[in-house]
Amino acid sequence: AIRRDGHPVGVINADVTLDWLHRILGGLAKPAGAYAFVLDSDGNFLAHDNPTMVGQRGMPALLGVLASDRAESTRLPKAQNPRANGPVWVYSAPIEGTRWRFGLVIPEQHIYAGVRHIFLLSLALGLLALLGVALITLLTIRRTMAPLKVLVDRVEHVARGELDFELPPARRPDEVGRLTQSFDQMRRELALHLEDLARVAREKQRLASELEIAHQIQLGLLPSKHYLDAVCAQFELHAALRPARAVGGDLYSYFMLDPQRFFVMVGDVSDKGIPAALFMAQTITLAKVLAPRAQTPRSLLQLLNLELCRGNDSCMFATLLCGLLDTGSGSLLLASAGHEPPILCGRGAPQLLEFPTGAVLGLYEDSDYHEHRLRLHQGETLLMYTDGITEASNREQRMYGIERTVESLAMVPPAAPTADYIERLLGDVDRFVADAAQTDDITVLALTWHGATPPAARISIGTQLVDVFGALDRCENLLEDAEVPASLRSDMRLVLEELMVNTVEYGYPDGRPGQIRLLLQPQPEAVVVELIDDGIAFDPLQSAAPDLTGDLADREQLGGLGIHLARTMASEMRYTRDADGNHLLLRFAYPNLDESSS
Repeated sequence: AIRRDGHPVGVINADVTLDWLHRILGGLAKPAGAYAFVLDSDGNFLAHDNPTMVGQRGMPALLGVLASDRAESTRLPKAQNPRANGPVWVYSAPIEGTRWRFGLVIPEQHIYAGVRHIFLLSLALGLLALLGVALITLLTIRRTMAPLKVLVDRVEHVARGELDFELPPARRPDEVGRLTQSFDQMRRELALHLEDLARVAREKQRLASELEIAHQIQLGLLPSKHYLDAVCAQFELHAALRPARAVGGDLYSYFMLDPQRFFVMVGDVSDKGIPAALFMAQTITLAKVLAPRAQTPRSLLQLLNLELCRGNDSCMFATLLCGLLDTGSGSLLLASAGHEPPILCGRGAPQLLEFPTGAVLGLYEDSDYHEHRLRLHQGETLLMYTDGITEASNREQRMYGIERTVESLAMVPPAAPTADYIERLLGDVDRFVADAAQTDDITVLALTWHGATPPAARISIGTQLVDVFGALDRCENLLEDAEVPASLRSDMRLVLEELMVNTVEYGYPDGRPGQIRLLLQPQPEAVVVELIDDGIAFDPLQSAAPDLTGDLADREQLGGLGIHLARTMASEMRYTRDADGNHLLLRFAYPNLDESSS
């Protein structure tokens, strides 16, 4: 517009082609990567280095920047031109005489390219300098610390157990040199120590192997933990043994002495470990060998004590509780060599059977032992144990004791199986001891009588012959009431008459007073008779057989015909002697029964 005095007087108009404008933009000298544009007053691109953008409207962020009538510069996080990537800087200025605006867009990466180049160059130079310093330092350290590398290599050899090597001599008497000398001395001493350790390990391994073998041998000496008689099934046995070490000194054993007698024993050897195990093995072996000769618990302990005393320079000893069970009647004969008293369970409260005990085995050759006789009733259990039960201690060093033992057994029901006594007692001991270490061997043996014991007829008489014949009449009446066959009654009367007359005539010299007791017990398979007298000691089984070629009525020979008749006509004959006197047990099998099966 042409103005005069503030009033328009004319208009000048100039036409510009877009091609010309585009050529003008293309001819401008622009930085690398930059592009230019011209924006009209409506915000549309009139010209652009990217022809596809011509006619498009500028994005709001760009229009907001270009709204000013002054030259401006700003940064956009993203360019509208698809050919530009990343943030860009926009520099713009108005075109005088128009409402257009010229803009120059330069990508940010091109602006900072020089700075990055300088930075990378500086970084490279710094790294090269640092590398040079590192190389110099490394060479210095390698030269100074070369002996330490050798030591490190030798340490790896030591870690692998390779000690047979040499170290280079120290070049200087500095810290590294002293360290080399000390390391070499340590290597030699360590080699000697490892050699000693290897020898000790071999010895321990050999000892552990020998202990395991000894443990297996010791267990092989012990019979099974459960025994139930396969013939009569009148008694049952359960046992348990816990050694405190691999091998121990506790023992238990049982065996049939003959079809009617069952030996059982529980013992404890002094000390522990291998010596105790050897002494235990010797005790069990000797007991089995001497039992047929001894015939009674008292005699067995005497013979066993004499054998163990021989050559016992180490003064080891053993306690032993020995019992002999009559499998037909339930009669049990006990003898103890310093052992813990057994406990009888099954009828009311458990009863501690305290009776006189002899000295321990292996110390005194002239030791004597007392016998205790009892008769087991149906359902009763005899518990034999070692002091590992009563002396089991907890962490407070309090012992389990015999009182707790009896109380624990009292909790077992009367009709409980035999194994329940052992399980209950060992369980209570484990709970009492808790996590304390076991210090002594533990052995428990339970013997239960299942047979029904018929009542025995008891007859007591004086030492006069008239008393003998009166007792014989009473016996015959009792046998008749028990429906014993007449032939057997006749044989029994003849044998008992001869034996009782012999007892009166030879057992009580000079007519001294005394008492003869006769126990008569009919059983399903036989009749058992026991003669007990307090006369002089006499074992009829050791007497010589009478001379049958002479006068059979001759009684001058001690024992004579009476003993011969007893041996001939009785199915079984056994003799023992204890504090009550002579015990002669006779067993007469019924005529229709096979003696071997009875």
